[in-house]
Amino acid sequence: MENIEYYKKYDERYKTSHSQGIAWTGDKHSKILEKYLKDISKEQTILEIGCGEGQNALYLLKQGYNILACDVSENAICWCKNRAEQEKLNKDIFFTLDILEEKLEQKFDVIFSFSVLHMFVTNEHRDKFYKFLSNHLKKNGKAIITSMGDGEISFTSSINIDEKVSNNNITTQKLPCKIASLNEIKEEINRNGLRLKNAYISGEIQGFEKSIVVEIYRN
Repeated sequence: MENIEYYKKYDERYKTSHSQGIAWTGDKHSKILEKYLKDISKEQTILEIGCGEGQNALYLLKQGYNILACDVSENAICWCKNRAEQEKLNKDIFFTLDILEEKLEQKFDVIFSFSVLHMFVTNEHRDKFYKFLSNHLKKNGKAIITSMGDGEISFTSSINIDEKVSNNNITTQKLPCKIASLNEIKEEINRNGLRLKNAYISGEIQGFEKSIVVEIYRN
């Protein structure tokens, strides 16, 4: 584990939980997702970055949306595919992808990425995240991004993901995260050639008391 990038180390946490048949992040889709569906047609192409255990993507798939979903964690994607098979849904919408180092041929009308941005700590990695958005959105395409934070505070810290699963202690290392202020996120968006349409603070993102939500467009 020492020789891989810090943001890939969540794969081990998924592996530990899934080895006991337990979803780490639950099985409910994000409530905030529903706010945007009224403006998205089922003909439009959607990509979810950092799909985790597939709650959002499976919900969209069941509603008939044209969705693909990726995550850097092979264990998370394996879980997603198994869930899709169990529910007799198309498992091939799920695939592993490191968006900081890899790209797709396809461009999308809409990109969702919930609770992923704050896991990228360095300016280089955060800029690569935005560059992926810019390179994979169609002209006038829209991205909905959430990041942990209240919009005011700004610091680099670590998330402690030690917890108990099935009454067994699971020890995993603390992983770094970047809590950026809303002003910092706005500056990042601007310097990467994207356009901010809307930004607000939400308490509807599972697992976090407050999150920044931004709606970004490709120029």
